Amino acid sequence: MKWTTKDIQTYQKEKEFIDTILIPLMPLGFQQEQKKAAMASEYIEILSQELERLYQGRMLLSLPFTYYSGETIEDKVNRLESWIEAWKKDGIKHILLLTSDSNWREVDASERIEWVPAIQLQGLSAKDRTNLCSDVAQDLSLILTKKWS
Repeated sequence: MKWTTKDIQTYQKEKEFIDTILIPLMPLGFQQEQKKAAMASEYIEILSQELERLYQGRMLLSLPFTYYSGETIEDKVNRLESWIEAWKKDGIKHILLLTSDSNWREVDASERIEWVPAIQLQGLSAKDRTNLCSDVAQDLSLILTKKWS
C-alpha cells in the first residue's frame, strides 16, 4: 500500500493485517552533493516501490523521511525517532528504514535501517531499472522475512 487516499483508507480498515511500515530515508543536498543525493533518492524510491509491490497488503510505504545532508546527525535521529514513535502508537509492529546513505549505519543501534549502496540508474531503460530493483528487493525480502519471525 502506498501513501494515497485510496490505500490509506484500506490501511485504516485493515490495520490488523498491516504490520510493517517502510520509510525511505532520502537526503537533500545542494551544490556538489545535489547530484549524489538525487541519484540515491531515485534508487531508494524505485526500490521502495518494488518492496511495497512485493508485500502489498502487509506493508505500507510511507512518505520519505527527507533530511538535509548538512543537518546534524542528532537532529536527523531525533526527527526520525518521532516518526517511528508515531507509527508505533498507530499500531505498526515492524518498521523498516531504507537508505543509501552510509552515515545512517553508524547510528543504527536498533538495526532497523537497511543500507544498500546506491546504484546509478541514469542511462538504464525503465525496464532495466525495474529488473535491477526487483532483484535487489528480492534480496532485501530475505532480510525482511527474518525480521518478521
